[in-house]
Amino acid sequence: IDEKMLHDNGRGIIIKDATEPIYGDQYLPRKFKIGVTVPGDNSLDIYTNDIGVVVITNDAGELEGFNVMVGGGMGRLHNKETTFARAADHMGFVPKEHIWEVMKAILAAQRDHGNRDVRANARMKYLVHTLGIEKFTKLVESYCGVEIQPWRAMADWK
Repeated sequence: IDEKMLHDNGRGIIIKDATEPIYGDQYLPRKFKIGVTVPGDNSLDIYTNDIGVVVITNDAGELEGFNVMVGGGMGRLHNKETTFARAADHMGFVPKEHIWEVMKAILAAQRDHGNRDVRANARMKYLVHTLGIEKFTKLVESYCGVEIQPWRAMADWK
């Protein structure tokens, strides 16, 4: 795991910081939630997470990759319209061999482009909302060098 986390593809994900090579001296917001589930099982309310990952297998049950969603969060401040609840957007499908780089790229996008001036707006949902899912996806692709594929069809949520 350490080897995959520290792998530097030269696109700006890994920064030169001996303490924390992904975050550096930037911290993620006070909350950063990642949910993982399987098709059909939404018992964890996947759309409320900063990153949601759905395991996608073939008919033989072998792992093919992951449907990835970003930008969810239900928290808001009372009487402050600049804060709001938001369901995550479908970013797309990521083959299993690229999931580490894509996840690191999502973190790097939040690190470099997320709001650090206003704590109430430091969550990824505001960055995805501001950029839109298409621009956010392109930003992630620029960090990881992987083209995010279209969302794969899967079983309905229960």
